[in-house]
Amino acid sequence: MDKTKINVQEQVLNVSRKERIPVEVTLIGGQRLKGQIQSFDTNCILLKLEDEREIMLYKQAIASLLPLQPLPVTKRESFKEE
Repeated sequence: MDKTKINVQEQVLNVSRKERIPVEVTLIGGQRLKGQIQSFDTNCILLKLEDEREIMLYKQAIASLLPLQPLPVTKRESFKEE
């Protein structure tokens, strides 16, 4: 049976963006940024900060991304591999 590869990173980013869930991004230097994901691609995330400014972050500079609200259960279930 051919299983499709699940890209958890892309799914978490997409659900956070579509549902407008605020996130806290911790950079590898320890700086923390709070905002909403506006867009993303394979290399970058465009984050709208709480003060309405937008910042482009390179994914390689991100240590962690924390959704500040629970992701919807129906969306989280699609992350699981069967």
